[in-house]
Amino acid sequence: MGVKGYKDEKVVTPHATFLALEIDPENSIKNLHELLKYSNMYGTYGFFDSLNFETEQVNTKYIALDQAMSFIALCNYITKGSIRERFHSEPMIKKNEYLLTVEQFIK
Repeated sequence: MGVKGYKDEKVVTPHATFLALEIDPENSIKNLHELLKYSNMYGTYGFFDSLNFETEQVNTKYIALDQAMSFIALCNYITKGSIRERFHSEPMIKKNEYLLTVEQFIK
C-alpha cells in the first residue's frame, strides 16, 4: 500500500539509506549527508520519517519501525553483519528461513 501511496510523489525515507549501508556504504553515507542539508530533516531523536524532495516538505514524525531498522542496519554495518548472523543462527529462524524467499510484491 505504501508503494501505491507514494507512486507520484518524490518521497525519500532515511531508513532506506541506512538499509543500503552494507551494500553501498560510500553512497549511503553521501546520501545521509545530503539529507542533512535539509535543516528540518533531523531532530533530537534522529532523522524524521520522510522528505518530499520536490516540495522540501518533511514529515516531522519519528516512526519507531524506521528508527529500529536504521539502528539495526547501522549496527550490522559497524559489526560486519553480526546481528544478521545471530538472527539466522537461531534454530526457529533456520527452520523457517525459506519463508524469506517467497515474498510476492504487488504487480
